[in-house]
Amino acid sequence: MQEGFRRALGILGLALCGLSAVAMVQAAPGETSAGAVEVSVNLGGRVWLTRINDIDLGTYSGTGDAMGTSRMCVYRNDTGLYNITATSAHADGSVFQAAGDGAFLPYQVIFRDAAGTTFDDLQSGQRLTGLQGQNFALLCLFTNNAQLAVRFAQEDLQAAPPGAYQDVITLLVEPG
Repeated sequence: MQEGFRRALGILGLALCGLSAVAMVQAAPGETSAGAVEVSVNLGGRVWLTRINDIDLGTYSGTGDAMGTSRMCVYRNDTGLYNITATSAHADGSVFQAAGDGAFLPYQVIFRDAAGTTFDDLQSGQRLTGLQGQNFALLCLFTNNAQLAVRFAQEDLQAAPPGAYQDVITLLVEPG
């Protein structure tokens, strides 16, 4: 008896669910019949990071800081701002570090958005907010509107043991 009651409740539930998606204009019976269905979709803010390149600083000359940049495109599908979070594969807290032969070499990461004339310091795992992208061309019309730079300080480079050092910076871009 209980099994039959459960089945009846299930069928009633399915029937009621079907009633909630009724079309705006229902068809009338006849030789032909027509109805109308409303279609809608909502889109939230979206971002897209493209045209990013690796930064290879080559062999250190022995003097001065070692610096390099990667230009990129940050697209936004509306006029809103975006945020970026950069994380280091070898971070020491919020400090970016490159790893090599059991040693670590700290470095600075800085970022400039489309509106910026100066760079902002990034800390590993910490969000930088209120950045401006562009919303008129998905691939930035084949130009770049943002720049990531890295800087290894001379004193850190000269104090580090010899070897090849590397890190991977992961960039997360999200609507602001």
